[in-house]
Amino acid sequence: MDFEEFFTDETNKYTFHIDYGDGNIPIYAITLSDNTTGSKIMTLDDTMSFNPQSTMTVSDAIKTALRYYNSFANIPHEVTLAEAGESYNKDILRDELMEKNSSLPDCSNEYLPQWNGLLIPCNFSSPMFTLDEDIHDTLTKKEIELIKDAGFDYIGLAVNYSNLQYPYLANNTVNKSHMEHLDQILAWCIEYDIHLDIKCASAPGADRVLDYDEEKEFTDKIYTDEAFRQEFADFWQMIASRYADIPNKYLSFNLLMRPRAEDIYTEYAILFNVDIPTADRGEYIYAETFKPVIERIQEVSPDRCMIVDINNYTLTGTQMARLGVALSYHVYDPRSFTMLYEEVDAYESSYLESVTWPYVDENGKVWDAKAMLKAPMFNDIYEISLTSIIDRVNYHGVGYMVGEWGIYDYPNGMMFADTYNTEVLHAFYTDMITELNELNIGWVLSNNYYGEYGFISTYPDPDHGDFIEVEGTNLYLETEMYESIRKR
Repeated sequence: MDFEEFFTDETNKYTFHIDYGDGNIPIYAITLSDNTTGSKIMTLDDTMSFNPQSTMTVSDAIKTALRYYNSFANIPHEVTLAEAGESYNKDILRDELMEKNSSLPDCSNEYLPQWNGLLIPCNFSSPMFTLDEDIHDTLTKKEIELIKDAGFDYIGLAVNYSNLQYPYLANNTVNKSHMEHLDQILAWCIEYDIHLDIKCASAPGADRVLDYDEEKEFTDKIYTDEAFRQEFADFWQMIASRYADIPNKYLSFNLLMRPRAEDIYTEYAILFNVDIPTADRGEYIYAETFKPVIERIQEVSPDRCMIVDINNYTLTGTQMARLGVALSYHVYDPRSFTMLYEEVDAYESSYLESVTWPYVDENGKVWDAKAMLKAPMFNDIYEISLTSIIDRVNYHGVGYMVGEWGIYDYPNGMMFADTYNTEVLHAFYTDMITELNELNIGWVLSNNYYGEYGFISTYPDPDHGDFIEVEGTNLYLETEMYESIRKR
């Protein structure tokens, strides 16, 4: 049996269970890395292949065991939210960093610049995730250098806030080591003139590993559980207080990624005894829930730039704009092109090879960047679109951006996944970036940094590109995609 067959055949899928949850042994061996050198626990051979069946010398086995030991996270240090909010580590975020000349434009709730950005998940070496789903856990200085070299000036750092607490879960405390790691990422971003947007991907307080759907259900408690919402606001106030002295040109906050306010309307209506017209439900619940969070942040950082997602047709942006925060609109239509794992049977190679850009959907409609940016979200009757968002922000005097666009596939960044042809990806990215830049709209390419639809991978697949190892990390750079992005 070859390795690909071993890896994909369910009958041969050996599993283990440690703090990282249930996982696949080959994934575990090739994704975790030595935190001191960036080397994988199990190294690849000269052809960039992983050979678990190969024999080892005693010396190689000892080196592998040492790399495994060095993969462990830093020693945790539990502190209260009040202690963590006092200040960042000034040995990491040094005064001279704040005083350096910077090319970054300022930003505010009233104005978001024309950022060119990437959405990047970060788990702070914390096992509050499942290796099968998320295979890269932190950012390194070398990666930030690569991102800057590729022409990006914004990183949206997607953080599960329970990761910042681990291993002190559900204690309303935080791990000081993880907060200092966040300090370090911010320091590197400032050094390389990259704006950092801290994006809450999931609420704090989880007491175990949660899968994606469980995370969303857990976070949804902010809408109906007032005590939980208070803890959520407390956590955001800690972060706002910690970084109160950092200028907006370097730092902003995204209060919650991809909110699902509409989904809990029935429970919300009964609990709070309200009757809201269908078209206004999501927006009303969104604003009522986040108003106290915004106020808690402004108590300690009055001018902090805050951004909220407009990611489905129940969110018009009107109420959130009235609260004075900037809007982040998501562009994913047509979903049959951008969300393969939801909309189509994307694992048929013949289908993937037949797709072109501009894209032709099943109804014969031709989609290019202009069509995507004009289309109503979900093609829905409420007609929430980029145009309607621009009208709202102009009326209320707040900033906006296209906070997410790109391609969702599953599994992202895993071995042997099929993809669209490289030419199609390049054409799609180039078309969208060109159009957004011509419109002077800031944008964030989401889920297309790691894996088959990006230029970084934890596992190089020579059949899908020309990879080189990124020194000092456990990552590999796909050179053709990287150069294509750089030349945009």
